Amino acid sequence: MTRQSAWTVLESKEKGFVVNRVSTTAGLANITNPVEGMMVYDEQADCLKIYTLKSGDTVMAWHCFTTPACPD
Repeated sequence: MTRQSAWTVLESKEKGFVVNRVSTTAGLANITNPVEGMMVYDEQADCLKIYTLKSGDTVMAWHCFTTPACPD
């Protein structure tokens, strides 16, 4: 299935959002067709990973998201 665009709104003052989890970093290999921007929580690495292209890379891969969203 191909999506040209998407829009999701999550709004609550009492509930959270849970990202899909994998128990090991090796488990990411079970995601056979990752797409750019896909997110998963890697329990072994203890980080949110995003499938993307980092600066200087030529191939997309899973990278830990470590940049604060709301820096002090």
